[in-house]
Amino acid sequence: MSVPELPILDDHMHLSPDGKGVEAVKEFERAGGTHLVVIHKPADGLPPTTVGGHRGLMEQTITLAEEAEQVTDVETYVSLGPHPAEFTKSLDGDRDIDEAAEAYQAGLEAAEDLLSRDRVVALGEIGRPHYEVPDDVWETANEMFREGLQIAAENDVAAILHTEPGDRETFAQWAEWAEEAGLDRSRVVKHFSPPIVDEDDNHGLVPSIIASEDNLEAALEDDDRFMMETDYLDDPSRPGAVLGPKLVPRRTHQLYEAGLIDDESWRRIHVEVPRQAYGIQTDA
Repeated sequence: MSVPELPILDDHMHLSPDGKGVEAVKEFERAGGTHLVVIHKPADGLPPTTVGGHRGLMEQTITLAEEAEQVTDVETYVSLGPHPAEFTKSLDGDRDIDEAAEAYQAGLEAAEDLLSRDRVVALGEIGRPHYEVPDDVWETANEMFREGLQIAAENDVAAILHTEPGDRETFAQWAEWAEEAGLDRSRVVKHFSPPIVDEDDNHGLVPSIIASEDNLEAALEDDDRFMMETDYLDDPSRPGAVLGPKLVPRRTHQLYEAGLIDDESWRRIHVEVPRQAYGIQTDA
């Protein structure tokens, strides 16, 4: 069975100047990928403490996305934000909780400064640790999580969440927080989402499903209102982690050939849901 020439978007890929960088985007394109959301990847080591320090790293992410578009036909979009792990990484580096929070908020401010730039469509990853932390760290992380949702709403961009996997109850909580911030639920993207795709269960948030065979098949048992991602880290010490850059196109083709998606489902996943979440036209 021949597959249609329809858009294919990977919703969550990191690029690094120390990794494959644009070569990963070339691999994505050769596999059939057409559109890509490049997610800001913090530098190794202690996070910056200043707005300028964060901004320099985020501008590097924009540059990588621009370079990828110059040497491929892949359309690239960008999401910028201080990863929640940067807050706890600061604590591991002997900053106290107030200092760590100030460093993280500097990242939020730097991202906000850049949200009006061309191709920037989202604030993220923001959220909270996906691992156990002390109560005071958890409470502070949640406060900054909600601050991030407010920033996304005020700047009319989507928010990409990095959190624990989540369940129906936590999806309901995040949806409530988005509503209180003035951010439409359809513009809140749950990165590395479990296959909770039915809107009654995810409360209108947008699942971004890791492109493993089992996860995608489980998601499709509910609905086709989701996006696909690899969470490719572009880390030379972990080649191919989390999934390689070819996987979203390959999985899309496999699902189509197996009869698990048709043209309509393909377009929902790779055109309609990204348009609702990010305001982008992948079929233009």
